[in-house]
Amino acid sequence: FWSPSDARPSNTSSLKFCAAETHWLSAAVAEVMASSIDESDQAAVAELGAAGAATELLDVPAEYFEIREDWWLQARAMDGKPVGFVLLALLKPEKYRKNGMTQGTIYYMGVLPSQRGKCHAVGLLGEAMRLLSEAACWRVFCDTSSRNEPMIKAFRTAGFEERTPWQRPVR
Repeated sequence: FWSPSDARPSNTSSLKFCAAETHWLSAAVAEVMASSIDESDQAAVAELGAAGAATELLDVPAEYFEIREDWWLQARAMDGKPVGFVLLALLKPEKYRKNGMTQGTIYYMGVLPSQRGKCHAVGLLGEAMRLLSEAACWRVFCDTSSRNEPMIKAFRTAGFEERTPWQRPVR
């Protein structure tokens, strides 16, 4: 979890963000899922193929999540090359509200395989935290596999608080 009262990492990212075009996003999510070390992504890709897994992931359950069109972002390096994406949402169920404020979530994010190892995940998280803080979220939830050490490191660097390890259902 992260809350707006927590410190955000200094904005040292040189990433530029824009709305993610649907076709590009589908292909990018498929590419990230196909190379993911998260067990749930691996299971979805094994069952549905990368494109099918991406399609399923991007078919957001409207009863649980509010998606703002400008919150599904593509990140580009200074040279204009795409490096990844971050998909933000608000949790709809009342149980996630506190003092009239909702909880935000990083619904999914990924760094393209060719761009990994360059600290881009921290830049993606910084933009996510900025936008969800501006939306008056009382906290931000996200998760990753307990085996995904690079993502865990990025979450720690960005100031997220860890909870007891939890595994998203694996198919």
